[in-house]
Amino acid sequence: MKLTGGHLLIQICAAGFIVYGMFALHLLPQRPGFLVLLVSAPHLLMGLAYALSSPEASAFLYPLWSIELMLIACLYAYLGIKTNNILFKMTYLMLANGALTLTFRHYRNKLL
Repeated sequence: MKLTGGHLLIQICAAGFIVYGMFALHLLPQRPGFLVLLVSAPHLLMGLAYALSSPEASAFLYPLWSIELMLIACLYAYLGIKTNNILFKMTYLMLANGALTLTFRHYRNKLL
């Protein structure tokens, strides 16, 4: 199994994009363009790392990523329920849905 520092870099970048998107939305709530970054960046980065990793490495890393994606889904489902802004609510729930979809897809493929 060959693991490189790139896998950790992907996780750090995904967390960084989430923090940056949330910070930018806090400072500039009237600019919804940051919502696109918030929703797409974690999924794209983790999906790309999973697609480019070797089968041995992905078998080791995917349980870790699925736990991270489930935590992201729980956090954003909670934020989606608590917020009053309809656009923010839809975006947070889309992020939670995408994270759960990536998690459950892997387990569905293992069962089939």
